[in-house]
Amino acid sequence: MSELQRSPGSTQGPGGEWYEILLKEVEANAETCHHDDTIPSDDPTWGFSVFVTSYSPRVQERLPQALENRIRAHELWLEHYVSNPLFRDEVITRFKLDVVCDDSLEGASDDRIRAEFRAWMAGLGLMARGDESPPLVRVTMSPNPKENICLVLDEAGIAMLAGLTFARDLEGDLFRFESMNVRAIDCTWWRPAKVKSNDTWRGIGDLSIVGLAVLFEMIASPIRGYSEMGMVHDLHPLAGMPDY
Repeated sequence: MSELQRSPGSTQGPGGEWYEILLKEVEANAETCHHDDTIPSDDPTWGFSVFVTSYSPRVQERLPQALENRIRAHELWLEHYVSNPLFRDEVITRFKLDVVCDDSLEGASDDRIRAEFRAWMAGLGLMARGDESPPLVRVTMSPNPKENICLVLDEAGIAMLAGLTFARDLEGDLFRFESMNVRAIDCTWWRPAKVKSNDTWRGIGDLSIVGLAVLFEMIASPIRGYSEMGMVHDLHPLAGMPDY
């Protein structure tokens, strides 16, 4: 079994299998208020926001197929690696991608996407200021990964996803999918006044198209601490499937 395939399917910690922890944290985030208001989000889903940065007619024509293929690929991965059928159905049902299309983002840089995402979250009132927020330098946001991490789909990413093929060899398909990446941006990262010479982390990484559930659980898990450099700093360099 490949290194990419080995870790997600059998990882068990004090809180149970990784997918059990994911669902527990989704429930906890839905019932907990991390912000100034007094009403919890009551959002039972997990996933990330996806910012589209290419708007040519050809690319926009392929976007629906790209998103459909991405969802299908991730559902196949979950069906294969979530061994408990009850948890499997819940994890798949609660999976949600929020797609942001705005042609003013054509060719937007990673820093621009990070700023747009922060502004969006602030507009929704999702900037935490209470004791619930994690101890991140200059960052006051909730520990909910979907409020802090976003994904980017550029022209190359859309073409890759739209061109996905699904063969009868499930393990072969999953092996291919695990090595296909899209950009992930950690919006809890801020550019330091003086970059340390030994730290190359800039708040971005390349995440496998089927690595969303593992990344979400790793960040949301209460047994995992937050680095002062941002939520995904400890996974740097992120290039594929997150590694426990």
